[in-house]
Formats: sequence, C-alpha cells, structure tokens
Amino acid sequence: SSGINAEYGGVSQNLFMMEKGERWSAARAFLEPAVNRRYKVHITTNSVASKILFSGNRATQVVYNEDGVNKAVRARKEIILTGGAIETPKLLMLSGIGPEEELKKHKIQAVSTLPVGKGLKDPLKVWMRYKTEDKVSVTMDKVTSARSFLEYYFKKSGPWSETLQSQTTVFVDTEKGGKRPNINVNMLRAVALPNQAEILGIKYELEDLFNAGLYDSNTEGFTFIPPRTLR
Repeated sequence: SSGINAEYGGVSQNLFMMEKGERWSAARAFLEPAVNRRYKVHITTNSVASKILFSGNRATQVVYNEDGVNKAVRARKEIILTGGAIETPKLLMLSGIGPEEELKKHKIQAVSTLPVGKGLKDPLKVWMRYKTEDKVSVTMDKVTSARSFLEYYFKKSGPWSETLQSQTTVFVDTEKGGKRPNINVNMLRAVALPNQAEILGIKYELEDLFNAGLYDSNTEGFTFIPPRTLR
C-alpha cells in the first residue's frame, strides 16, 4: 500500500509536524496564533486537571488546581482531553468513567462503566542494525560538519532538519485474516549507538556489548525497530 492506515495495513514515510526545518508542536501551530490574534483563548500554567463534573451524562465542568488553589471552568459545548496514554484514562477514572472494579476499589462513584485504560501496552522493541555502502544515513560527521550548518542556516534543510526519529513505518497482519494489523515495524535512517544517543535523542540504560567494535558514530546504515504489537 502506498498509504498508511493502522486499520488496514501498509507502508509509508512517517509524517511529522515541521515548519522551516524545525519540529512544530501543536502549541506553536495552533495555540500561539490563536492567542496572538486575540481570539477568546485562555491559557493557564502550573495547573493540573483533577476531575470532570457531569450533569447526568453530560460533561459540564473541569476541576483543576492552579498554584495550589482549586478552581473550576464550565464548558458550554465540549471538553477535549489530551493528557496522553496515562493522564487521560487517569482523569476519566477519577471522574467516574472506567472499569467498574477499579472505581469500586477507590470508592469513586460511577458515571459510566467503560474499559478505560485496558488497551495500554508496553511494547517490546528489538533494534536490528544494518550497514550499507550508500552514503544515505545520518552520521556524527554529517551532523557536525560546517556544510550541514550552512545548509540549515540558509536553506533550513540537511541533517540539522532531520527529526532523527523513524522515517518509515509498516503495519503488517502476521495472522493472515485478523481484523487489523498486529505488528508495527519502524525504520531509522541511522545506526543507533550509545555514543550517538545525544544526537539521536535516545536514552540507553545498558552498554551495547554485542555490537561493540562493529559500528561507530560515522557508520553508514539503518536500523529496523520491530515489533510493536497493536493488539
């Protein structure tokens, strides 16, 4: 497949939010322009949401703590939760939406019993590294060269504009007949090593003893990162 769809499978180049060679966060792309244009956007900092209040089955308020003071904001239309894989289900369960047994265990009155948080998985990843004779990967020499700096400074392109994350992803159904793919494989256009962790943004807890002496920070190659199970 030329496109990517986690429901049906396929292979694709990963897409990233970029602007002029920089990673572009949702805040920079949407919040900052809205604030600068004087839309009715109010942002609070040092704030933690603690509960959603309901009127029947309708979410009406968000209770949050700002600098040690409990406050609430009322919603006239909708409430969007974007707390990630941990904080979003946590907030839902604190608000009474979640598995019945969990709500009872913590003495939280149920608003709706749903399998919130049940799909959370810690995926296993095995790094498989390959050398190549083609000069196509990200290496330390390329990243630190004057040419790369000038290319980025004037054109906002080159190694400095790389995300240094997986550039290609594949969704595969290994069970042949499953309702959707069960494996996700990613490819990184670099040989990821402990001494490259700083430029790759990867944290290593153990030294890579198996590949010691086989690669260095200027080895041309790529890395497959399989598998991540999806179901």
